[in-house]
Amino acid sequence: EAAAVAFAGALALDPGFADAHSNLGATLLALGRVDDAVEHLESAVRINPNFPEAYMNLGNAMKDQGRYEEAARCFAKVVALNPDIVEAHVNLGNALKGSGDPDGAQLHYEQAIRLRPQLREAHTNLALLHAEQDRFDQARDVFQGLFEVTYGNEYWHSTTFTLPQASESAPIETTRFALIDSAEHIEHLLGQGKLDASFAQMAGAYRSVIEELPE
Repeated sequence: EAAAVAFAGALALDPGFADAHSNLGATLLALGRVDDAVEHLESAVRINPNFPEAYMNLGNAMKDQGRYEEAARCFAKVVALNPDIVEAHVNLGNALKGSGDPDGAQLHYEQAIRLRPQLREAHTNLALLHAEQDRFDQARDVFQGLFEVTYGNEYWHSTTFTLPQASESAPIETTRFALIDSAEHIEHLLGQGKLDASFAQMAGAYRSVIEELPE
């Protein structure tokens, strides 16, 4: 709250101070005052159209409001201003997925992985995207890639980690049990301390897919 008061004070002295609008917007967003945050972040990018940090925060705020297409445009602006900001590609992927563009989301998750090969969030989101599209072989390949860059090729092949092979005729129950087995295997390795705690998100991703499968 103190930071918000300070930035508001700066704006009282200079309403055209883009940095103060951006900082106040980011602070309000962190405080959960999303609508107020949007107002100041929109002012920031209106004053300075080449302000990637403000566009990033504005995109996050709009995503919180469920305005995925507008959020995607904000993140796309960040990427246009600086294509090497990895988080912008992940956020753009999430927004595109939310707006119903899985192909666009895939492109940006893949770009995030190219920029930072060990970024678990991008791998997990991409694998979950593949799984939701019934592309289980591609989901498996994404997870294998993450295991290999993190632990080495030998570690992957020394585990019994499984994903269902792609099969148009595979019954739903086979897919369900395969996903449950995969989630439980990750959780087992986590329990043994053999995996980084961040891999828990992967197990969660599998369980999210399981919940979406028809009965």
